[in-house]
Order: sequence, then C-alpha cells, then structure tokens
Amino acid sequence: TPAVLNQIGIDGFSPLHHAVLAAVNPRIVSLLISCGADIGQRSNDTLGGTALHMAAQTLNREMVDVLVRSADGRASLLDATSSYGHTSLQMAVQVDVSGEMVRLLLDSGVSKESINPDTGDTALHYAARFGNVAAAVELVRRGVDTDAVNFYGASAAQVAVWHGHGHTILSALSAG
Repeated sequence: TPAVLNQIGIDGFSPLHHAVLAAVNPRIVSLLISCGADIGQRSNDTLGGTALHMAAQTLNREMVDVLVRSADGRASLLDATSSYGHTSLQMAVQVDVSGEMVRLLLDSGVSKESINPDTGDTALHYAARFGNVAAAVELVRRGVDTDAVNFYGASAAQVAVWHGHGHTILSALSAG
C-alpha cells in the first residue's frame, strides 16, 4: 500500500529513496511509483531531499529520466527544494563537471531560474561557487540571468571571484 511505500525508516529514507540511492533497476523505481510511492517525499536526513535530488546529486541519468517522467511536468516536483533550499538542478551543478546532468534536467523542464529561498542563490551562483565551468556555460547558453543577485547582493561573477574561480567562471559567463 502507499502508506508502506512512503514510510520513512529509521535511517530517514523511504523505499523509493533507497531504490534511487542504490541505483537499482529503473523499472523497479517505476514500479514503486506506480504502486503509490511519493516522488515528492523528502528524506528525513540532514539533506531533506526528494528522490530527484538524490538522482541528480549522484548523476544517475536513468533514475532522473524515470523520476522526471513520473513528475509529468509538475513544477512542484521538478523544482522541489531540499531542507537547505536546493533544487535538483542546484545540487547537480555542484557535482556535474561534464554538464550532462545539468542539460538533462533543463531539457526535462526544471526551472533554470529557481532561487534558493534561504540565500537567493540561483543554479548559476552554485556553478560559480564550485567552479563548474560546464554547468555555467550551459546555464548561460540557456539564457539565465547572469546579473541576478542573491540576498547578499552578490552576482554569480562575484561569488566565483570570492571562491577562487573568477578567471574560469568569468570566461564562461562572457562566452554565453
């Protein structure tokens, strides 16, 4: 029953969270969802992310495909935030040095302009903070607002400089 499928274990994860993190066969994830597993359910760990956050952070393309199809375009699921206010895209830009996951998420309909409700950071701010040139280039190519400032008044370019990525990220920002 859905109640069992959505039960959070003592480790803070539901069966769907475990299936995504363990990178089981994507058909099993689809089956869990079709039986009532809630793809928008947050884990009860320090991250507090959904299954899509987990798939994006672990760069699991197959799981992201299954979860995005199941979200059926619903922004509330595609752009859900973790306990720290991160969207799946904002998490992906922190680890996806190739830009492949960023492209997949953007092609799947996640918002390129989502803002962390706690900091005002955009995905471009996170790419700048982590020195992720591929993600920054992809975001700029998709037309993100490169002048957006977070709640501290900092643009992505300023964040890049503060975190020692000024030269590489500034060239990515100007390339777009």
